[in-house]
Amino acid sequence: MSTDTPAGSPTLGLGKRSTPPGPPKTKEEVQASAQHRDLSIPKLQQGDPAFDFNLPTLDATHGLTDTKVQLSGFRGKRPVALIFGSYT
Repeated sequence: MSTDTPAGSPTLGLGKRSTPPGPPKTKEEVQASAQHRDLSIPKLQQGDPAFDFNLPTLDATHGLTDTKVQLSGFRGKRPVALIFGSYT
């Protein structure tokens, strides 16, 4: 996890995956869990500011660099589009 993220801001563990302990859960078990119900409830309303976060930039070969970009650094400057997954 990043240590240079402001207090209270979420960090994103790029490239890090963890498997929960125990046997895999069924779809019904996942949907019945308190965590799933919480994730299903919108936390932002229209007009609310997005949660601040920072991400490393990529080099020409799509490798991670030490340079970070923070969402709040764009506030008041220009629109920001967040793209999740592949756009090619």
